[in-house]
Amino acid sequence: MAIASLLISGTAVSAAQTFVLGGWNNVYADRFNPSISQSTGHDNAKINKWHSSWVKVGSRRGDSGNASANQISYAKVVGAWNGNLSGWYQAW
Repeated sequence: MAIASLLISGTAVSAAQTFVLGGWNNVYADRFNPSISQSTGHDNAKINKWHSSWVKVGSRRGDSGNASANQISYAKVVGAWNGNLSGWYQAW
């Protein structure tokens, strides 16, 4: 798993990429200046089976639609600037 953080003119970006059997999963957040008080969380996955992904920032959750094998699923949610970030995929 690779984890990176970067601060670009008031925006903090954190990201983690995980390689899994049959593909990969990325989860990352754009954390804007605290005066704006929001963060956008993303989870993208590409797996060799039908799948979908989800992302959570604090108590808010976003889900992608279903993606076919080897297509990318995109989940996105806007939450609190300091909310905990998590996300993953489910395959079938």
